[in-house]
Amino acid sequence: MAFLCINCGNNRVKNTMTIVSRHIAGHEFQSTLPARECSSCGMKYYASDDLARFELATAITIANAALQVPDALKFMRKVTGLQAKQFADLLGVRPETVSRWESGKTPVDRATYAVLQQFLLDRLAGSSATEKGLRVLMRPKRLQKRVIAEDVALAKILDRFGDRDGPRWMGDVEPYWIDRLVQRGFLKPLVRSVLGRNHDITDAGREFADRVLNRRHAA
Repeated sequence: MAFLCINCGNNRVKNTMTIVSRHIAGHEFQSTLPARECSSCGMKYYASDDLARFELATAITIANAALQVPDALKFMRKVTGLQAKQFADLLGVRPETVSRWESGKTPVDRATYAVLQQFLLDRLAGSSATEKGLRVLMRPKRLQKRVIAEDVALAKILDRFGDRDGPRWMGDVEPYWIDRLVQRGFLKPLVRSVLGRNHDITDAGREFADRVLNRRHAA
């Protein structure tokens, strides 16, 4: 099926590489992306995933420079995929506070900026760990009087393992914890590495992580 230009209706569209730009806080951020270009009117079309990756890379560059001007803050928050109210709820502040940060009426504090940076790094890694951690803080759990200390640590590792489907984040985990997961039957070593994966999570591991992280512990 021919691709039709929605601007002029022409079907003479060619594949090309073109530079895209975003102007934020007095800076121009550029990237070269694949595009379809109409030979008649010059309209360019980009894949939404390519544009999303460009915006994420831009937001991470801004965060790495600790640029804290209002339009940069708003851009970064939008790239996380969170609405202003969702972001406010996770931080435990009023939506008006987020609005004041993003309008420049109130300077953002370092802790909030650090959380925003981590949201972006999570998105880059395909993780939702920071959001999950903040949601836990919204609904504190009661612990039993007697607790197996390593259970939550192991469940958190399994949760991240499943979140990112494995290899890179597991490579950051101390070997002791990997060994404990294997010993308890929650991970199984693969006979042959698959796309960098050396272990796979077991059904017992999934059930364990769900039970430990999702239940409310009775006192």
